[in-house]
Amino acid sequence: MKDTFIAKIPEDYIEGVVYIIDQFYQYDEYVSNNQEVSTRDYHNEIVDYYALLEAYLINKGYKFEPLVLTDEISENITKINEFISIIKETFEKTLTSNSITQSRDRFNRLLGKSFSYEFTTGDLNRVQELINELRTNISSSEFFTAEHKQRLLSKLEKIQSELHKKVSDLDRFWGLIGDAGVVIGKFGKDAKPIVDRIKEIADIIWRTQSKAEELPSGAKIPFLSQNTNE
Repeated sequence: MKDTFIAKIPEDYIEGVVYIIDQFYQYDEYVSNNQEVSTRDYHNEIVDYYALLEAYLINKGYKFEPLVLTDEISENITKINEFISIIKETFEKTLTSNSITQSRDRFNRLLGKSFSYEFTTGDLNRVQELINELRTNISSSEFFTAEHKQRLLSKLEKIQSELHKKVSDLDRFWGLIGDAGVVIGKFGKDAKPIVDRIKEIADIIWRTQSKAEELPSGAKIPFLSQNTNE
C-alpha cells in the first residue's frame, strides 16, 4: 500500500471511509484478474487495508468491534471481506442520504421555494476549519467515552455535510451550544479548546442569522454574554 494512496484520503469522514473501501475493492478486482498474485500476498495486502480502515474508524470515534485475526489465512480473508462489506453498506447509505439532502436543498434554493441563510465565503471556510479542528480535538481527547466521541463526531459530520454557502436553517449549528454547555459542566477549564471553537462557530452563525433577520449591525448573542445583565 503506497503512502500516496493514504495521502489522498478525503478530509470528509464519510467520504474517507468510502474511499478506503473503494480502493480495497479495486485491489480485489485486480487480484481476480491476475492469477499470479498468491493467496498469501493477497492476504497480507488486505490485512493492510483492514488495518488502515480500522485505524481510521477508531481515530474518527466510530464505535465497532475490531476483528480478531489469527494465523489462519483463509479465515482472515473471509472475516476481512465480511467486515468491509458491512461497513461499505452502512457508509454508502449515509453518503447517499447526505447527497439527496444536499440536492434537495440546492434545488429548493434554485427554485426560490425556501428562505435561506447565506454565509460569506470567509465565514464558510472558517466554519469548515473549526469543525475539522473540533473533530481532531474530540478524537484525541481523553475525557470523552468512545460512545460520547462517536455521538459528537457524528453530529459534526452531519453539520459539515450540510454546510453550504446558503442553508435553509441553522438549527444543527445551534445544537452545538448545548454540547458546549455539557462539556463545560463535565470538564470545566480542561474543555476550553473545544468550547472556544464552538463559541467561534456560534459567533459566525449569529452574525449570519442576524444579517438575514435584519437585526442591528454588531448585535451580540444575548445568552452567550458572561453577565446576563449586559
